[in-house]
Amino acid sequence: MTDSLPGCAVREAKEETGLDIEITGLVGTYTDPRHVIAYSDGEVRRQFNVCFLACLIGDDLAISDQFSAALKTGSSGD
Repeated sequence: MTDSLPGCAVREAKEETGLDIEITGLVGTYTDPRHVIAYSDGEVRRQFNVCFLACLIGDDLAISDQFSAALKTGSSGD
């Protein structure tokens, strides 16, 4: 647990999309106080979201051949 929040966003973007990004700003933090997660062991948590603005580093976005084929056939490709 040594990453900063922006560092986590950069890492997750890479892991989930394969894209390299640079955080350029903070959009905001959001929570709903009615959204409470209560566990059976007595632990209680409240979810929140931190939304960042980012730009793509390096490659341009492109649609893969697999995704393009899936769009044409309506198949997920799985």
